Amino acid sequence: MGKGRVVYRFAHHICRRCLPGQVTEYIRFFNEERPAYALGYLTPKQYRERFAPKRGRADT
Repeated sequence: MGKGRVVYRFAHHICRRCLPGQVTEYIRFFNEERPAYALGYLTPKQYRERFAPKRGRADT
């Protein structure tokens, strides 16, 4: 789904009570489903999992 379609769909289904859930869903989509050209077509989540240093591990 293209960015324009997401924004169009998002803009036409807004109600004040539903807005927080819709924003949360869009952020999830943005971080977990949308591949990014700048990240080598990985999603931000995939990029973090692949390249971010692991937390909580002591290097010995």
